[in-house]
Amino acid sequence: MTSTPRAAVVVPAFDPPEGLVDLVADLVAQTGRVVVVDDGSSAPGTAQMLVACADAGVVVLRSDVNA
Repeated sequence: MTSTPRAAVVVPAFDPPEGLVDLVADLVAQTGRVVVVDDGSSAPGTAQMLVACADAGVVVLRSDVNA
């Protein structure tokens, strides 16, 4: 029995650009596993963007502080 290698894509997202949601949706379609890591973003709209990423099937991890 041959197993298919499985991979996940990790996307750092400190004050992410507007195209983040489209990017992760494309990555989900290609890999099936995407993790977005927000490292203390404070840019307007970031929270809504991360919710949209989660709605697209992405795991979102958030930190309150940029470390």
